[in-house]
Formats: sequence, structure tokens, C-alpha cells
Amino acid sequence: FYLFPDFIAQADQLKARGINTSVELCERLLDETGVATLPGYAFGRPREELTARLAYINFDGKKALEAADKISADEPLDDNFLGKYCKGPIIAVERLSEWVNSR
Repeated sequence: FYLFPDFIAQADQLKARGINTSVELCERLLDETGVATLPGYAFGRPREELTARLAYINFDGKKALEAADKISADEPLDDNFLGKYCKGPIIAVERLSEWVNSR
């Protein structure tokens, strides 16, 4: 239901862009990608820790579960399934990834 990414590996890169806190990180993510996250600071993490919480709820879970029920338990849910039934969260993660790797 939630992702809690830690951007420590990109800390130097983010600091060069003026991002020093989880609050700044989330503000920039929203402004520059349109992806809404909450700062790790809101969950008791240190303000300077570059973490965020992303809720992946903008998809129809009932529809996805009904479609998954029609697939054998032995068969993995592939990228086509995810693209069809979980498009919103996939787009958000792609935008975050592109943003973090674009600088």
C-alpha cells in the first residue's frame, strides 16, 4: 500500500540542487513531477533524511483483484497486467525514477 523510498544514494546530487530535507524533497517532487509524496519527517524520521512516503492507491483495486483471480496462481502477473490495472502507481514510480536520474 505504501512505498518509503530513501534517496540517500542521490544525496550529493540532490544537495547540489538545493534539496537538503525530506520536506524540500517532497515539495520539489510535486512541483517537478506532479507526484505527491509525504516527507519522511512526517513519520518521525530526521528532517535531513531524504526519505518520502508514496501511497499507491490511485487504481481500482477491486478490478485488479477480479482480473488476477482469472489468472492461474502459477502464472505471474506480468508488465501488461500491471500496465492495464495498476497504471497510476506505475506512472508515479516511473516519474520519480526519471526525475532522480535526470540530473
